[in-house]
Amino acid sequence: MDRRSGSTARLQCIRCRIPGDGDEQPAHRVPTVNSAPAAATGRGRTDSVPNDFPTSPMTPFSLFLVILVPFIWGMQAVMLKIGLHQFPPIFMVGMRFVMMSVILLPFLRGIRGKTGPALMVSLTQGVAHFALLYIGFRYVDVSTGIIAYQTNAIFTVILGAILLREQITRLGMLGIFVAFAGVSLIVGEPKSSGSAASLFIIIGSAFMFAVGNIVARRFGPMKPAALNAVVSLAAGPSLLLISLMFEHGQWEAVQHADWVGWSALMYTVLAGGIAGFGIWYWLLNRYPVDKIAPFGLLMPFFAMLGSVFLLQEHITVMNIIGAVLTVLGVAIAQFGKTLAGWFTRSAVLAKAN
Repeated sequence: MDRRSGSTARLQCIRCRIPGDGDEQPAHRVPTVNSAPAAATGRGRTDSVPNDFPTSPMTPFSLFLVILVPFIWGMQAVMLKIGLHQFPPIFMVGMRFVMMSVILLPFLRGIRGKTGPALMVSLTQGVAHFALLYIGFRYVDVSTGIIAYQTNAIFTVILGAILLREQITRLGMLGIFVAFAGVSLIVGEPKSSGSAASLFIIIGSAFMFAVGNIVARRFGPMKPAALNAVVSLAAGPSLLLISLMFEHGQWEAVQHADWVGWSALMYTVLAGGIAGFGIWYWLLNRYPVDKIAPFGLLMPFFAMLGSVFLLQEHITVMNIIGAVLTVLGVAIAQFGKTLAGWFTRSAVLAKAN
């Protein structure tokens, strides 16, 4: 080998080596953080997996799936409300987790070495978050509750800055202000005044969801299916025990629930809990997170449409304004930096042409 070919080989090796890795990897292979959006009835997870992302646009099938998932999660809020007419709230979510744990049991071994952090996520996102969420949704309409719940993304940004020292940009601060302005409109509405306590319970559940996100980030990455298995296995019995202590009428509910109530419960297990997150992580393993995550903002609108057609709920103009402000604020806080980059590049290209 002559000196020129040897130098070329060394340059190629340097170009394909990622700093900090002992192994050579293709230059286009980059680590990404997979995190599901703050769904009304789902759990966000963090995982770090190297992916070869396609540079071409999403296929029609992938586009269908990325719209299907927010639809599934939005309808899950409606099914939750239907189920709460027949089951005590903590008892219902306890049964949900027990059923999910049976399905996810084969994935339990994937959490080896991180059982402690997984149990912390189970306590925050499994027990506290879902107990508060189901209690709150029992006493408010879906459209109001789903808007209040979107604050989980804002709490995640704030806690990330405080506990993980993640930087909040000016756009992030603007997004937080806009989102809370939207929620304030909903809480201050006359039809919500009587259920203000329930709305604050839902906001409390959103805060606990954000705490779980921070735990997952701090101690991650953890495999999503394995983490779901641990959370379900630990949260199910805990919630059933809490239900036994503080609720009543569980056995009567099981005896008298009709096919509508059981169908609503099974929807939260199979569609929202298993299929929704399964499809979401399948997409995140194939496309960049900033290309997938914005579609999660469609979930409140699907929930509101479902509440109108299936529950005959009435949506006011203030509901719509509050929903738009809240979702816009979340979008600015989460994706403002990316959007600013797009606008800057577009302006530069336009000026060059």
